[in-house]
Parts: sequence; structure tokens; C-alpha cells
Amino acid sequence: MSAMAKTEVPDGAVPPVRPPAVRFWPTYNEKNRAGDHRAWSLLLSADYLLCHIGYFSVLPILAAVISHQLPGNSGFSVGAALFAYTSAVGISCLLVTRWISRFSYATAMAGGLLLSAAGMAGIPYVHSIGALVLLLLVAGGGLSVHGLLGRSLIAEITSGDIERNKMFSALNIAVNVAAAAGPFIATALYAVGAGKPLFLLVAGCYATAATLVLWAVPRDLRPRPKSGIWPVSRATLAVVLRDRDALRTALMAAAGSFLYAQFFSAFAILVAKGIENAPLRAGLFTANALAVVVLQVPVSALVGRLMKRGVKPLAILGSGTALFALAMLLLSGQWPLLLSAYLSVLVFSAAETLFAPMVNTAFSGLPIDSPLEAFNLRQIFCTFGESTGAFCGGGLFLILYSAGHGDLYWLSLSAGALIVTGILMVPSRNRLKG
Repeated sequence: MSAMAKTEVPDGAVPPVRPPAVRFWPTYNEKNRAGDHRAWSLLLSADYLLCHIGYFSVLPILAAVISHQLPGNSGFSVGAALFAYTSAVGISCLLVTRWISRFSYATAMAGGLLLSAAGMAGIPYVHSIGALVLLLLVAGGGLSVHGLLGRSLIAEITSGDIERNKMFSALNIAVNVAAAAGPFIATALYAVGAGKPLFLLVAGCYATAATLVLWAVPRDLRPRPKSGIWPVSRATLAVVLRDRDALRTALMAAAGSFLYAQFFSAFAILVAKGIENAPLRAGLFTANALAVVVLQVPVSALVGRLMKRGVKPLAILGSGTALFALAMLLLSGQWPLLLSAYLSVLVFSAAETLFAPMVNTAFSGLPIDSPLEAFNLRQIFCTFGESTGAFCGGGLFLILYSAGHGDLYWLSLSAGALIVTGILMVPSRNRLKG
């Protein structure tokens, strides 16, 4: 008998079972709407890592860049430019969502990243408010499309809140590894009046991520079509208005996003003006990222156990939002700035490990058929919170701080946030029937 012949199995014996091959290339089963989660996690984590190295290398110094390139402009101009950028990152995708499903995930995600690369590459060369805002809108719009499709893709290839939260948590780790490196990259490459190396590096990160997506994501994988031509259909709005839990989820996401935006607006201004040592300032942002990387795995495991026991995503969102408010309270002047800043960062990081993955998981679980439409709704509420938070943090806080009333901002913010969170956490007796 040839050595290549099959080995015969005696009658009644159980044939040997080969262990499944470990896949490191994304696959997708249309019938079961499921993919190889390990391979998808590796791919999307690498994509998010590259994308957010660019994002977080710019974000800590963006307010300073705008202020330098617009000499003589007021704090209102800085706040308005930050508002434009954060708004573009959040909701620009809504302007093109009608056409997104005509393209594959690979094409649309890569196209958004290349737009962001072009916008960032041009920023060092402009010195007028109109041109700067235009480039910020282009860069933010590309990130918006990429982010929407990345979240929708995860909703397509996973089933169940626990599995989705695991994958969103993995992405949050990648994002925070990038966030740890970003401030130091910014410190090393950016000097006032000489930002070209930094912005070219950022553009290169986006272009590399686009290449990875085009290379690895299956070309025949497309978003599920929406139910209408609008980003959010009437049917979806009816779900939110009639289902009190869905409405509370959306409002809690907006409240938490408002508080999250303070970290890169009011907090960044506070430490820039109050802490002279540059490495200590950069260390604050890096401490946040490293703390999230360390805490995310055990927190995700805890969240998984809680959800198996019946704890709802809304309760976890509310817990994260309350911790954000506590982090703000620590900045209200009770202790020296350096100590209170690092304590605030620690609490803020714990809040982020709860809030950031769960906000995506919560919207994935809403009774909405199209993942694109569910995440369009998420974009609207989260971006409203984040952009208004950036406007207040970049404008109102600067005005109050200059007048010597910065502590009042943090006290009012934390008190208001705790009140809103408490109201939204009141249990729903029943769902309104339509």
C-alpha cells in the first residue's frame, strides 16, 4: 500500500479529530452572519492602532496649533474650530450614508482614511480661519466614515452583546495604545511654527491604515442597506421615542460624550496653563492611555459576568458617566493641580473602560434592523455631546479660567452631570406601546 494512502479506521472506532486551524485572515459566513473573531480582532485592532496613532498625535496639540496659526483670534475662534473638527469626526458620515452601502467595506473605509490623510497633510500650510476649518472638516469627515463602517462591520460579524463588547473592548485597547504614544510623538515632532513633520507622519499613518484595509478586508462584504434615504428613518426615530430604554440609552451616550470631550479641551487647556513641565503634561495623557490598556481586560471580564447575570448596557453606561463626573469634580481646586490632575486621570480612565466599548454595544443591541442606521443614531447623539463638550471646554472654560473662575466650571459640570445621570438611571416601569 502506498504511504500516501488513507489510514483505515477499524469498524466502531472513532476517527481522530483534527483541531481547527488557527486563522489569521478574516473570513465571513453570509448565511450565519459570523466571522473568525480572532482574525477580525487582529485586523481591526491593527487598523485602529494606525488610525489612532495619527489621531492622538494631533489631538493634544490641536488647540495650540489652531491658536498659533490664527494669530490675533479670540478664544471663541479656537473653540469654534475645535467644534468644527469634532462635529466632522462625529456626523460627517451622515451626509454620505445614503450612498455608503453601494460600496464594499474595504473601499469605503480606505477612502475615508485617504481623505483624512489629505486634510492633515495640508494643515501646516494654511493661516486663515476658512481654509483651516475646511481642512479640519475634510480630515474629520474621513475619520467619521471610517469609524461608522468599522463599528457597523463589527455588528455584522458578531452576535450578542457579550461577544460585541469583547471585540469593541479589543479595539479600545488598540486605541489607547495609540493614545499612549500620541502625546510623546506630538512632543517630539511638533514645535510652534514647525508642525510639518508631525502632520506628514499623521497623514502617513492614515494612508498605511487605508492600504491595510484594502489588502485584508473581503471585497464582497458590503453594509446592509438602510430602510430609507435619510440617515435615520422615521421608523428608527419611532423606536427611540416609544421605547424609553432606547431613549435613555441615547441620552446617556450624549451625556457621557460631553464629559469625555473635556479631557481634550478644558483639561488640556488647564494643564497647559498650570503645569510648566512638558514631560509631566504629556505623562497625563499617556497615563490615561496606559491605565485603560491595563484596566480594559479585567473590566471587560467583569462587565461580561455582570451582563450574564442580567445587568443591562444602560446601567454600565450610567456607571461610566458617573465616574466621568467624579473625575471632573477632582479638578475643582481642593488639591494642588498636579496631584488632582493625575487622580482625575485615573478615575477618568476607569470610566472610559466602562463607557467606550459599551456605548457601541448598547447601540448594536437596539431594536433596529440596519447596523448602519443604528450607528448613525449613535453618531448623532454622541457627536452632539462631544462637539458641544469641546465647544464649552475650549471656549467657556477658557473664558472662566482667564477670569479666575476655572474651579466654578468643574464644580458646575460635575454637579450637573451627576443630576442628569441620576435622572436617566431611574428604572423604566414599562415600555410605551405604539
